[in-house]
Amino acid sequence: MVTRVRTARRRGPVAPSRKRVWARQNAVIVSDITQAAPQGVSLTAQFQADYGADPVGSTIVRTYVQFRATQTAGATMLATAGGLMVGLIETDIGDSGEFDVSMLAAGTRHMDWSLQKVFHPEPPLGDGYIRGEIDIKAMRKMEEMGEAYFVVFQATAPAQTFQVEFSAATLLLLP
Repeated sequence: MVTRVRTARRRGPVAPSRKRVWARQNAVIVSDITQAAPQGVSLTAQFQADYGADPVGSTIVRTYVQFRATQTAGATMLATAGGLMVGLIETDIGDSGEFDVSMLAAGTRHMDWSLQKVFHPEPPLGDGYIRGEIDIKAMRKMEEMGEAYFVVFQATAPAQTFQVEFSAATLLLLP
């Protein structure tokens, strides 16, 4: 019986791996969040400011957001039916370059929601805070100029007004 000796095949050169960069937002405070006036903050703005580059062609790999919300003075006390909606959205920002409430109107722009979740106050604490953490692992490509990745906060009841303090880290794979 003839035995063949198998040798490892040599393949072509391996492409270099893509660079990973964390875009961070630390201790950001967002005020006057209501049901009629949601607020959004770009999670890639600090990356653009630090590196002077638009994240076009980058892939969003992971997003971690940690937040604490309080009701502002004079607002109706938290009810069990009320809460805070937190969302992660990738969308084109249009001409303004900022988050605009009209972006949330149905059909106005292309929007890619990674998450949309309502957080309620934790009864055992009884301190009126809403605390939460979001950890999303998803491969979302930022394909066009003028796209941004936002965290959006919105009250779920009409009589509520919130102030949110949050920190976020977004892992980007550069092109």
